[in-house]
Amino acid sequence: MESPPPLRGTGASGRLMEALSAEIQSRGLKITPVCGYAAAWLRKSATYRGLLD
Repeated sequence: MESPPPLRGTGASGRLMEALSAEIQSRGLKITPVCGYAAAWLRKSATYRGLLD
């Protein structure tokens, strides 16, 4: 699945990942990404890479 054309290049995916990761972290859960973008984003994030399952 891809972002709608008007959202591409706006940082919307990164903002979504930030909000999602913060919520997952606050609940003490882990993430098993199935999306390549999400997996790469989490690996690069010093704050949220520990959420990777």
